[in-house]
Amino acid sequence: MRQIFILTLFLFILMASGLQAAFEPKGFGASYLALGGAGRARAAAPFSVFLNPAALQADTLLQLNLYYRNFYGLKELNQLAFEAQTRIQDIPLSVGLSRYGNALYAESELRLAAAYTLFQGLSAGLSVNGYFVSLSGYGNSATAGLSAALRYRIFSNLDIAFVINNLNEPVLGAAKEPVPMQTALSVALRPEAHTELFIDLVQEEGVSADWRLGLAFRPVQWLQLLAGFKNSVHAVSAGMSIFKGTLRMDYGLEYHLELGVSNAMSVGYAF
Repeated sequence: MRQIFILTLFLFILMASGLQAAFEPKGFGASYLALGGAGRARAAAPFSVFLNPAALQADTLLQLNLYYRNFYGLKELNQLAFEAQTRIQDIPLSVGLSRYGNALYAESELRLAAAYTLFQGLSAGLSVNGYFVSLSGYGNSATAGLSAALRYRIFSNLDIAFVINNLNEPVLGAAKEPVPMQTALSVALRPEAHTELFIDLVQEEGVSADWRLGLAFRPVQWLQLLAGFKNSVHAVSAGMSIFKGTLRMDYGLEYHLELGVSNAMSVGYAF
């Protein structure tokens, strides 16, 4: 009953507010969820096309990533995402496609991104984002946004990144509802070879700033343990990444005090 109530309330809010809540940032990748929504400054992170286009890597010919997330045990509400990374003359390129929602309400994104090394240690990224929303009984709407990012390796064990999403302030539908602009400042620190600490400060338009913490520990070569905390909703998270050659498998869960557990899985393969 509790799950049915949550889903009913969620759908009622969506229909009552039209497109106003569309495309709130949800994050991509099970490891990102497990890190509490921190880690945009990570090197070679999956789903960089959505999280930080400046972090795209040119070290593989082709990399594919798939992602699935269920929200708080509600079978009808989920998120799917696909990413492909490649390179042309050592310039990293990526395309990403995602879908969030259910049969009554669905948000889809299509992103195209590229990164360029300005000089050693500093890279810039840009993505063009297509947003498509479908609300049963209300029709469809679409718009386009731009995201830009910088990533800088200050020292061998310290990286910082800055990301701004929807800098052109796109709007949806006849009501001109804005797609939220979001900025993020991220720090990645490696105090020792097997441990990484991530701190992200995220500011979304119209919402108080949020800070997030993530910790990754690699006890053996094929396994990385993940944990995180998201201050805005006081949610804790955990998960793991398993590596076998060029295959990567991630699992993450987030525990929300009111809504319960949200699970996610992702898999990636580099050719």
